[in-house]
Amino acid sequence: MYEIQKGIELPDLGGKPRMYPFEKMEVLDSFFVPLDGHKCDTLPKLLMSMRGCIRSAREGKRYPEGWKFALRTDKENNGVRCWRVK
Repeated sequence: MYEIQKGIELPDLGGKPRMYPFEKMEVLDSFFVPLDGHKCDTLPKLLMSMRGCIRSAREGKRYPEGWKFALRTDKENNGVRCWRVK
């Protein structure tokens, strides 16, 4: 028979750190992701990757329902900028 114990804290799994700070953003905050040094090799691929990360964060409920984000490529600076718009 196993003894039932109460009040034992569940240890943190220590998962990998978040790549993008969606849950910390306020309306009109933004961040820039340069293509250089990123796993994606083109701006369209980087844009699609970031869209997928936003979708995963939404499905994982890492930010409240109703928050909206906008992404724009920045060809001049060779990267993608993300804004929280709502």
